[in-house]
Amino acid sequence: MLVDHLNSWIRFAVSSHTKFLAFDLKPSCFEALGCPQYVFPLQLLDNSSISRLQHIQLCFVSLKPAARFSGFPNLTKLCLRKVHVSSEDLQNILSSCSNLEWLSIDRCYELGGELKIDSPLSHLLYLNIAFGELTKIEFHAVELRTFVYEGPPVPIHLNRATGLQNADIHFIGVTIEDALSALANVLINVQNLTMKVYARPRKLPCVLEDSRSFSRLKNLQLKLFFHYDIDSQSLVKFLGATPFVEKLEMHFTSLFGFFYVERTTIRRYEREHKHLKDVSITGFKASVGQTELLMHIVENAPALDVLTIDQSDSFRKGEAEQEEADDSMDERYGVIRTYIEGIVSPKCVVRLL
Repeated sequence: MLVDHLNSWIRFAVSSHTKFLAFDLKPSCFEALGCPQYVFPLQLLDNSSISRLQHIQLCFVSLKPAARFSGFPNLTKLCLRKVHVSSEDLQNILSSCSNLEWLSIDRCYELGGELKIDSPLSHLLYLNIAFGELTKIEFHAVELRTFVYEGPPVPIHLNRATGLQNADIHFIGVTIEDALSALANVLINVQNLTMKVYARPRKLPCVLEDSRSFSRLKNLQLKLFFHYDIDSQSLVKFLGATPFVEKLEMHFTSLFGFFYVERTTIRRYEREHKHLKDVSITGFKASVGQTELLMHIVENAPALDVLTIDQSDSFRKGEAEQEEADDSMDERYGVIRTYIEGIVSPKCVVRLL
């Protein structure tokens, strides 16, 4: 009903020589999300207005460029959220945005198959891709500094992105090994990694290979959701792929909760982390897997200066945390002291929260 009004607004923006165009038509009610989307009128943008545009932000519209559409030559920032666009059309648009520095593609569910941009995006510094139906991602972005991805693990190729420094990865329904394999050849040069994983249990025994996949990583933050206990063996393998990590944050949560189960022997792994100085763990419930991982860190991190262990679950603040009894917390502290007392370095500051 509002197409004519919306088109008039676009004409006004064109006549105003705009450089920044933001167009958000997301409906206020959930039921309206399935309604037909407004087809953004690219035909109303003449060559002069296209050349002036530097920043475009579109939400809940449809993009259907004509075959002769030549792209946005001076665009530096493009944000697409819940936009209906095919992979082929998006590839055609991006291939003509040679000056793009910032790109976000969020919940564009019509995107399927491969998203492969053959033309070099030599100025791209930031790339965010979230919740598409993609099977492969490939970009030529030599200056890329930050990569953010949210969704299932798919083959990712960031060709020649040797300067990549920061990565924020959110995988769903994978094992730790799946995550490690998917990222091993992608984040070779990354220095700061945040990874959030809804992890499912592995079916086969973990093989601890001598991997150095993340040889430049300095800061690692893991946010891990598990059904029951954590998989300490897989996490040791992950840490083994980060030989120069200095700061480690691990945030644990379990859908069903878990508590220490007494075992006569705790498995030990020999894999030194000689650069590790600062370790922080939240959601520590003194489970077998967590205790094994804590022991491994304490025994194999000779440079450890600060160890912080917090029993509260950073993902489930509020009522779930208030239900826990004080005596359970005391038992967990007892487990921690039992296993690290006399092993942790005297110079290491230990904080039990």
